Amino acid sequence: MNYGPVTIRRCWSTQFQRHNPIGRILNTATFTLSALVKLLRLPRGCIVVCVTNPPILNWACAIAGFFRRLRYVALIHDVYPDIAERLHAIKEGGFVARLWRHLNVFAYSRADFVVVLGRDMQKHFESSLGAIVQS
Repeated sequence: MNYGPVTIRRCWSTQFQRHNPIGRILNTATFTLSALVKLLRLPRGCIVVCVTNPPILNWACAIAGFFRRLRYVALIHDVYPDIAERLHAIKEGGFVARLWRHLNVFAYSRADFVVVLGRDMQKHFESSLGAIVQS
C-alpha cells in the first residue's frame, strides 16, 4: 500500500489473546520475525521508521540495517526494559533486563536517527541506555 512516496507493508503474526503471557510472547516473536523477513527483502538504501511496539522490533531493524544497509529511524514512545521492570514483568536489574538494555544500545546505535517525544523522555532515554540523543 502506498501513500505518496511511503510504502506500507503488512506483517503476519499469530493472534493469541494478549492477557496470556505465552500468547503475547508468541505474538511479539512471530511479528518481529515476520518484519525481519520483510526488512531483509527490501532494496538496499531504503529508509524504515521503527517504533517501540513491539519492544524488540528495533533489534530486527538493526539486523536488517546491518545486512541490507537499510537506514532506519527509531521513534521511541516507551523505554524498554524499564517499563517491564516497573510492571514487575521482569526482575529489575536482572539478567533479562541487562541483556535487553545491551541489545537496545546495539540497535539504537545502528539507527540513523533516534526520535524521542520530549526533553523528559530524552533525559530518561540517555540515562537508561547511555545513548546520546540530540534535540
